[in-house]
Amino acid sequence: MKVTILGMGEIGMALTHVLKQQPKLQLTGWDKNASKLPQQLSLEDSLKDADLVFMCVPSWNLRGALHNLAPLLKAETSVVSLAKGIEKESHKSADELLREFLPNHDIGVLGGPMIAESMLSGELTAGVLATASPKLKAQVKKLFKGSALRIIPSNDVHGTAICGVLKNAYTLSIGIAEGLGLGENARGVLFSQALGEMRIIAQALGGKTSTVLGLAGAGDLFATALSTRSRNRMVGIALGTGGGGHLESEGFMSLTCIQALIDVDTKRLPLLSCLIAIANEQAAPGLLKEVVFDHHRA
Repeated sequence: MKVTILGMGEIGMALTHVLKQQPKLQLTGWDKNASKLPQQLSLEDSLKDADLVFMCVPSWNLRGALHNLAPLLKAETSVVSLAKGIEKESHKSADELLREFLPNHDIGVLGGPMIAESMLSGELTAGVLATASPKLKAQVKKLFKGSALRIIPSNDVHGTAICGVLKNAYTLSIGIAEGLGLGENARGVLFSQALGEMRIIAQALGGKTSTVLGLAGAGDLFATALSTRSRNRMVGIALGTGGGGHLESEGFMSLTCIQALIDVDTKRLPLLSCLIAIANEQAAPGLLKEVVFDHHRA
C-alpha cells in the first residue's frame, strides 16, 4: 500500500512516526515548505499511485491543498482529513470541503485525542475514523493494526468533524480560566458546561449525541484542554492574561464561523457566547467567571 501524508507540521510528523514502523508500506510525505523535507518529491510524484492520502493541514489551508490535490489523484485513492476547524469564508468543515473537491472519492475524517508530541514519544492513543465507506474503514484499520494508534470506526462523519471544531473552541475556556487563576475545580465546571453546549450545537448541525460523548468529543476535549502542549489552551491563557499578539489556533479561528452556523443564544450557550465576546474584545476575560458560575447558581 502506498500512503501519502500532506503537511509536515506537528500532526503530520506524528502520523509519519507511527506509520513508518508499519511493515510493507510505501510511505511518502510532502509539504509546501520544502525545507521540512529536503529530499521530497514533487507533489505530483508524491501522489502518484497513492492508495490513501492523509491531509494534515489546518482548516485555513485545506481548500488550497485540495484544489492542488484533486486533479492529481487516481480514481481509487481515498482521502482522510485531520483538520479540526471551519473554513472562514465558506463556513465549511473538513468533511464538507472533501466532498466539494472529491465527490467521487472515498473520504473520511480522523478525530479523537491525538496530541502530536505524545504520539511522537510513542504513547498509545486512539482515533476515530469517520467515513461512510466500508472500504476506507477496512483500509485504515488494517494500516494501523498493531501500531500505537488504535482506530475506532464511526459513521457520523459530519458529527466527528464538528466535534473536532468544538473541542478546540471550548479548550480556549480552560486556557482563559488558567490565565485568570480560577484553579483546578473551575476546570470541572467548565468541562461540564462545555460538553453540554457541544451536544446542543452538534445536534443542531446534524451530529449524534453519542459522538459528542465519545472519543471524538469528550475524549478529545479532555486531552486537548489538559495538555500543556495544546495550542488552543495556550491561546486561551494569552486571552485570560490579557496578552496580545497574533492569536492563531483552530479554536480561535473557528469561533466566528460557529456563530455564523447557529443562533448563539446566551441562555442556552452562555459559555460559547462568552468566548465569542472575549475573542472579539467585546468583553474582558473576567466575564468567564461571571457567566459560568452565575449560570450554575441559577
